[in-house]
Amino acid sequence: GLWAGAGAMLLIGFSETLPRIAVAAFLLGLLGELYRPAVSAAVADVVPPRDRARAYGLLYWVINLGFAIALPLAGLLATLGFRLLFIADAVTTFLYGCCVWALVPETRPAAEPGRQASNTLGDLLTPFRDGVYLAFCLPIFVLALLFFQNHMSLPVTLVAQGLSASDYGLVMSVNGVLIVALQPFVSRVIGRVRRSTALALAGLLTGVGFGLHALPASVPWAMFAVAVWTLGEIAQSPVAPSVVADLAPTQLRGSYQGAYHMMWGLASSIAPALGGAVLGRFGSPTLWGGCLVLGLAAGGWHLAIAGTRRRRVEELRLERPEMSASLD
Repeated sequence: GLWAGAGAMLLIGFSETLPRIAVAAFLLGLLGELYRPAVSAAVADVVPPRDRARAYGLLYWVINLGFAIALPLAGLLATLGFRLLFIADAVTTFLYGCCVWALVPETRPAAEPGRQASNTLGDLLTPFRDGVYLAFCLPIFVLALLFFQNHMSLPVTLVAQGLSASDYGLVMSVNGVLIVALQPFVSRVIGRVRRSTALALAGLLTGVGFGLHALPASVPWAMFAVAVWTLGEIAQSPVAPSVVADLAPTQLRGSYQGAYHMMWGLASSIAPALGGAVLGRFGSPTLWGGCLVLGLAAGGWHLAIAGTRRRRVEELRLERPEMSASLD
């Protein structure tokens, strides 16, 4: 996935017509993200269940730390030429793939005795036949729709409220700063509360944070709103993948994590168009008020399904004694 993503990045850098750029961007989105489910599954393979939320939180923190460093570097490289930027990105991605290939051993557990041979298509579809898992993914998808409003609808709203492009950059910097500063510490605290409570809190904070954008904004107010929904992001990011790891059969962790990441990919495709349509037709208060309602509904849904998911995890714990008594 990393090597293919590097190739797609090079293709973008050397594409000069819109059709070629579109094809290259599609390939990058398809191939460049293949590593994410594998990484999430590998974490579940090597980290004890009681530590998974913390491990996923640290993984999320590292990604955002890299993002914070990459932005100014990308700006510097772009001044020297955008093609150089894409070449540098492709080279670093390729080297990352080489490091994984050379230094990271296979983490997938050995097949369980008596287990039937793997059916690749059946394995891919299994998560979508798992009612408990799908019930868990529904509020995750809803919150993902909210998070991706910051890509288009939020800057449009803030500019309409009188903020400049530089103001928007300052406002959005709050997101990265808080994640880098707080994620390692919050992951420790989150591990001490029920996961359903943490996920419900994430829904509440996300809904309220985006709902605050319905009110007239100054830079401090917009920064406060971003801080609130960022806390929701911080609360959800270590917990959700750990729940997926617990719900997945050992041999299907990649399939379940892939389906989880697919929810985010689908939301990233739908959210800008959906948010833009609501914003254009019904206005800013309706969009952000709707985000508030959806966030609260997602949080309530997590609490409503907690009992069913808890019973499922207890059943799996009887089959897999190595599972810890994770709070759920």
